[in-house]
Amino acid sequence: MIMAEANKAIEPLVIRDIFSSEPIVPPATASVFFVGIFSPIVKQAERPLSIEIAVPDKDMKGWLFHEPIDLFVRRYVKQAAQEDKALPTLKVKKGVGPTPPGS
Repeated sequence: MIMAEANKAIEPLVIRDIFSSEPIVPPATASVFFVGIFSPIVKQAERPLSIEIAVPDKDMKGWLFHEPIDLFVRRYVKQAAQEDKALPTLKVKKGVGPTPPGS
């Protein structure tokens, strides 16, 4: 239980009390866990089905944050720039020619 007591400072960032007048103090420390989910089948239990990142609440009775590690990492991978191939053109009405210079 002592490991997760530091996460008490994180709880107001995740679950905000709208009636609280106390200022939010940035946390100095926190506990983060890497959770391995294994198959209950003994032959397949040698490697995890998924690896997840989790931040427990201060009482270790629930999660403040919990998701698969690949989803978490995807947010921080730089996306490839998409080339802009659009070629905008202006439509010209029939019967209306270009405006002569100086008019």
